[in-house]
Amino acid sequence: MLLFILLPLLLSAQYVRHSSFGSEQQRRMQYALDDWISYLGAREFGNIAAGPKYLYFATLDGGIWRYHIYDNYWDYPYT
Repeated sequence: MLLFILLPLLLSAQYVRHSSFGSEQQRRMQYALDDWISYLGAREFGNIAAGPKYLYFATLDGGIWRYHIYDNYWDYPYT
């Protein structure tokens, strides 16, 4: 039983890639557009609105977050 509790802690899901590039342009060519999504921290919500497919969460410091109601995932934020 203890093994099932500790096993997820021992196996890390994060993979850190250690690569060196000759220039910033070479580094940027490694990734495609939308490979990374940056979210600002949202400590306070100002308003919540519902649309046909999304719930919109207006934050005071992190833009507008969108939650897809039917597919249950966080979509790209409006920042």
